[in-house]
Amino acid sequence: MPAKLQYPNLRRSLYATRSTMDWGRALPAVVKLLADQRAEVELPACPQRRSGEDHDITFNRALSYWTALDHVLRYQLGWTHPAQGLARWLDEGGGDIYPPLSLVRHVWAGDGYLPRYLAWRVQKTGDHLPSAWMGRIERLEQELDREGEPIGPWQLHLEEQTGGHVTGPESGPRPRLAWLHPFDPSGERAATPPLVGEPELLLMFRGSLETGWYGALQNALTPQVRVFNEEHGSCGRFHRSLTSGRWHTVLEQVHMWGVRPGSGALF
Repeated sequence: MPAKLQYPNLRRSLYATRSTMDWGRALPAVVKLLADQRAEVELPACPQRRSGEDHDITFNRALSYWTALDHVLRYQLGWTHPAQGLARWLDEGGGDIYPPLSLVRHVWAGDGYLPRYLAWRVQKTGDHLPSAWMGRIERLEQELDREGEPIGPWQLHLEEQTGGHVTGPESGPRPRLAWLHPFDPSGERAATPPLVGEPELLLMFRGSLETGWYGALQNALTPQVRVFNEEHGSCGRFHRSLTSGRWHTVLEQVHMWGVRPGSGALF
């Protein structure tokens, strides 16, 4: 199904920003689209390299574009090795099997730039791909400085742990949060997690989607948690993998596509 039909109210634009603090600007739109494909939101388009353009503006536009993809793969699918997971998904047909992968298909794959993310993951983060994929991506880094080429994840410092661009939800400062019984709007039982496990808990947090909400899931006393941001709404229903220990919103088999055997949980 064409993206316009799948996401009828999705707009694409080049954010005009000079601030690196806007790197997570696309994340609210991402969670809204995952909750409702008809959401009226805007996602960044990938900027192209043009001589004479302001470097800071194009850098921050590219940062917003690629961190949104990375967050979908790492924190919705729970993948420790997103390139491996994407390759398996594409080998399986690249279908709209779950909302996170549907969004990836219609935005980043639809733009035609997904191989650049795969190449960056392999070259800069030690991710792994089947040998059949290596020939498809090995030439991409040579196109970094060509006029008119899309700006890929290289040189954005995404792989640096201290920047927080990809690690914020997992290892960043914990946001103000509350553990609630399902859909309890009063917050009266939010002081501490319940001592007796409930069938499903609600983790509600306040503030930015870049803060450490994903890392906070390690304190959950049940294997399933619905995560909700006070400003932006539902972030999804998360399940703890019995194999990897990580949290994800998809079938366990799909989650394991992007987890290397023996890699275990990251927290």
